Amino acid sequence: MSRRADAVVVLLALLAATFFWLTTERVNRNDASLYFQLAKNVAEGHGLSSMKEPPHNWVGSREPLYPLMLGIPFRVFGASIGTVFVVQALLHALTAVLAGRIVLQIAGSARAAMVGAVVVAVFPTLANYTVYTMRETAFTFLVTLATVLTMAVMPRARVLVAAVAGLAWGAAILCRGVVLPLPVLLAGLLVVLAWRMPTAARMAAVRSAVVLVAFTALPIVTWSLYTARANADFSATPRAWQNLYVRASKAALTADEMKMYAVYCLSESLADRMFPGNNLRSVGEGYFYRGASEKLVAMRAHGMTPAQIEDRVRDETLALIAAHPIAYAATSVFEFVKFNSFFQVPLLNEAPAEVRYGGTAILLGLRGVFKVAGFVLFALTLVGAYVSGRAGLIVAAVVLYFNGVHLVLDSIGRYAVPVAPLYLLLSLVAVRALVVRETAVERKANLVAVEAR
Repeated sequence: MSRRADAVVVLLALLAATFFWLTTERVNRNDASLYFQLAKNVAEGHGLSSMKEPPHNWVGSREPLYPLMLGIPFRVFGASIGTVFVVQALLHALTAVLAGRIVLQIAGSARAAMVGAVVVAVFPTLANYTVYTMRETAFTFLVTLATVLTMAVMPRARVLVAAVAGLAWGAAILCRGVVLPLPVLLAGLLVVLAWRMPTAARMAAVRSAVVLVAFTALPIVTWSLYTARANADFSATPRAWQNLYVRASKAALTADEMKMYAVYCLSESLADRMFPGNNLRSVGEGYFYRGASEKLVAMRAHGMTPAQIEDRVRDETLALIAAHPIAYAATSVFEFVKFNSFFQVPLLNEAPAEVRYGGTAILLGLRGVFKVAGFVLFALTLVGAYVSGRAGLIVAAVVLYFNGVHLVLDSIGRYAVPVAPLYLLLSLVAVRALVVRETAVERKANLVAVEAR
């Protein structure tokens, strides 16, 4: 893609983000309030503290990179939602540009790359999340960047590119620890893809894989040493057992609760209407999450330390899974549905939309269309992975990893936002394969030309 094409993509991404800035409530609630306060304290020199007043004890239950990233512009320009939006709108624009590079590496077509970049730039869900003080936009950028770099390692087993890709994955882990095992799996995939190549190529792939994993660990180890020196808590996967407990508790639901949960996974709004009084529109305080929250509050009230709470939650989680193994496996279907609802637009859940369209079928219809569209894109993603060749396998592996890990862990639609660009791009490749009748020779020539750059 040319610089002019990149500029057009950036402009479209910023315009799409600005539309949501102008039409959204722009209010920090729940997790957004927490991240805003963390970033504000970082800017004021109080570290990763969530407290508005001293003592500013560090929070070890949240990954550090997102509030640290916001802390810098907060210190320069002041802490405001406007500052958050500007930073995230720019990250969204860069994500769209990187998306074009992914299509270029897969299809070898500058035109297809431009289409892919534009689709990501104007995709409403991605543009909408730029307004909220939440990790989705930053994490999406990091996952897309790390994926582009990992794909670039493969053609010639470039060690330097593998090192930079590792740093990108390390940064992604410090933004959201759910991706911790992914770089190791991708490193193994790089070796497998090179296994039928000549010996020199295989050894180069092994070296690149080792470098990828080593440089992934570098940011994590560095931050771990820093927090140890500052006498602060740090875990690369904070709240992992708590999330798994929430997921495991679904296996112990009664038959009536399971019916309610099934409707809830299809539509929170519909479930809230069918089963009133359970606060099903809320995630953190809703029926299926309230029990875990109350358990944590009770344990803290009894004076249990974070380590003791973690041990207790771990033991209860494993006991739940052992007691209901079949139900635990079966409820993975519900988590798959929730995870692949990533096409939902947050604006449609806000108060102005409720007031304007709540009394009509328009709002429910739009939500339903967007939810179904997510599953259509998932199906196209599988087709795109099939026709994409070796380069597409890296992208497909990232998508399948996120789906797999959230079958095990509790999931909500926004957890899939970071892989939404990859869904879109593989779907585009699938559609292109149906429309553009390239011969195998032509397609291979395009890919060879891309790899030679």
